[in-house]
Amino acid sequence: MARIIGRGFSFDDVLIVPKYNKVFSRKDVSLKTKVTRNHWIDIPLLATNMDTICESKMAIALGKLGGLGVIHRFLTIEEQSKECLASLESKYKKAGYSASISEGNTSVELLPKRIAVTFNNKIILAKENTETYDKISIIINNNLYERIGIANSIIEWETRLGEAETTLYMNYYHDLKVEKKKQSDGTKIYIITDRNTGDIFQLASRSIVWPSGYGMEGTY
Repeated sequence: MARIIGRGFSFDDVLIVPKYNKVFSRKDVSLKTKVTRNHWIDIPLLATNMDTICESKMAIALGKLGGLGVIHRFLTIEEQSKECLASLESKYKKAGYSASISEGNTSVELLPKRIAVTFNNKIILAKENTETYDKISIIINNNLYERIGIANSIIEWETRLGEAETTLYMNYYHDLKVEKKKQSDGTKIYIITDRNTGDIFQLASRSIVWPSGYGMEGTY
């Protein structure tokens, strides 16, 4: 028997009712909304990051109206780069620039406490003057480098001994919480959590330690 776990509403169930206000004209109303600490959008509309909802065309269309489209993640790095650059080109054209972005490769570098992303695409912008850029570099503050280093260490211990001791990492990295959850099939799930940001990195391992000489027959 089906169990109702909560009440849900569809678009037909919700009606926005006008209310009296003292605004003289609808042109005086501002719908600007803060999306991040330093980014505002003109209207409070966002397209969800689903593969059937938002790619560059949707993001560009929403951007022209003043909203924001979030491009989904079910793409290769090259495809994601093309989608983002197409949206960027449209944004410059909306601002009155003549914009041209050539094709190029994308590189990602993991560094301590940051991720460096470089788009090696030549960009030409022209308005009153012409400006040329050979690449776009983006720095993301993220300590993925450290978490991947710990993951590699865990895998090395699993390979050698079939086990890894999580408390050793927490004694050294005080900002990280490292957990180990054993599954019924022998698989171990390691969860690395940043205590400050809440970011989570997970990996799974299933190790079998073979005694020295096990399975060897005859003399070689």
